[in-house]
Amino acid sequence: MSENLTKDEIIKEEIISSAQKLFIQFGIAKTTMEDIAKATGKGKSTLYYYFKNKEEIFTAVLDKEINEIAAEINLQIDSVDSATDKLKAYIITTSLAISKKINLYHVIKGEIKDYWKIVGETKEKYNRLERKKLSEIISLGVKNKEFKTIDEENFGILSYVLVTTIGSLAEDLLFGTESPDLISSADTFVDLIVNGIKK
Repeated sequence: MSENLTKDEIIKEEIISSAQKLFIQFGIAKTTMEDIAKATGKGKSTLYYYFKNKEEIFTAVLDKEINEIAAEINLQIDSVDSATDKLKAYIITTSLAISKKINLYHVIKGEIKDYWKIVGETKEKYNRLERKKLSEIISLGVKNKEFKTIDEENFGILSYVLVTTIGSLAEDLLFGTESPDLISSADTFVDLIVNGIKK
């Protein structure tokens, strides 16, 4: 926890972290505001001072998860130089992070549909950030002549396709649908993106 946080920010982080652990262990529906208050060592009134309800806390937990994934992706992308390696790092790190989070959240898989509005809004916020990140990688690849020349207005379309594809695979994993292993196939996937399937 950062030393630069205010007292209010520290308390909010404690509430979010406690709720995160309870959601993972017992699920969302079975976790009450009282449970979160007890786990945090605060009164319920303190929780309601910072959050309107459990759904708002769940949104904060999702934001925390997304920030953790985004930080790890950025770390791995920044550790390599070429656009091709950055794209590969993005795919592998995203796939690993999604798999890890899904394994952690096996308890609440069945509840996600009940909170789909919250999940959907958080997902869209995350996707906007990821599309920007991928657009930057594509731009670098074109500039370095690693990728073929693409009009700048098409960067957004390509990044949208990539984020949507990986997001669809995440949903398949979440709901138990069989999906390809992008981690072991990252080289092939990046090759298809960069070089296409044309002979």
